[in-house]
Amino acid sequence: MADPEHLEILRAGRRTWNAWRKQAEQLAPNLSKARLNEADLKGYNLSNADLRLAQLRKAKLDDADLHESRMNFANLSGASLQRARVWLANLSQAVLSGANLRHADLRATSLRRAVLRGADFTGANLRLVSMAKADVTGAIFDGAHVYGISAWELRGSPASQSRLVLHASDEVAPVSAESLETAQFLFQFLDNPKIASVIDTVNSRTVRVLGRFTPQRKPVLDLLKSLLLQNNFVPILFDFAAPAGRDLTETIGCLAHMTCFVIADLTAAKSIPQELSVIVPYLPSVPVVPINNSGGAATLCDVRTCSAL
Repeated sequence: MADPEHLEILRAGRRTWNAWRKQAEQLAPNLSKARLNEADLKGYNLSNADLRLAQLRKAKLDDADLHESRMNFANLSGASLQRARVWLANLSQAVLSGANLRHADLRATSLRRAVLRGADFTGANLRLVSMAKADVTGAIFDGAHVYGISAWELRGSPASQSRLVLHASDEVAPVSAESLETAQFLFQFLDNPKIASVIDTVNSRTVRVLGRFTPQRKPVLDLLKSLLLQNNFVPILFDFAAPAGRDLTETIGCLAHMTCFVIADLTAAKSIPQELSVIVPYLPSVPVVPINNSGGAATLCDVRTCSAL
């Protein structure tokens, strides 16, 4: 629970609070579970404060200093944190639905499992932020700085995430991306002296699975994925639309260069021999394991014949 004395000083106004914080620099304010909905806290020094489970709905925190604060499970729905300094803070599982964080500094802050639905991070500094499993439905990330961001297993889709900035240092020119996932992937290639090792690992661990897995064939897919994972391989199902600018066959051929081997389900999949025609003749070092339970004639021989035409 919040310390009553700390709450009293907080409510005395910004000047009183900030003066007290300056005098008691080593003291971490205890405002846990405090009810501060719609509170005007603009410019307050809340650094290193305990705000766990605090109620801060529609609070005004513009230009506030929240660095190294603990805000786990806090509710900041609709709050305004424009230009707030929130670096190295803990917002794990906090609720920031509809919050305004335009140009806020959240470097190295934890947003793991946070609810960010409809939040606005335009121009925010999200370098080294961890937002694994966060709900980003309808959120805006336009122009945010996302170098080193961890965005695994995000829930939902942002409303906008254009012109994301990856800037390693002043000595390196910035690179832009159009999605958090792409930014996270490109980060691996920026000034990375170990990229050759990363590529070698990808080549030795990933397995492309080609096929058109209908509901009837789904058990086969599940079994394949389970067996591959048990043997320390990473299965990548190829049963999706091609990206813009390339057709499906081109995409398969491109990614086949970064694979250990290919599993091709030829059962009732008319296009698979054509897709294999860009792999088998040109990548003899990549083994292809065919599966055919239909009794049909589609085999790797057909693939070699097609490629010779």
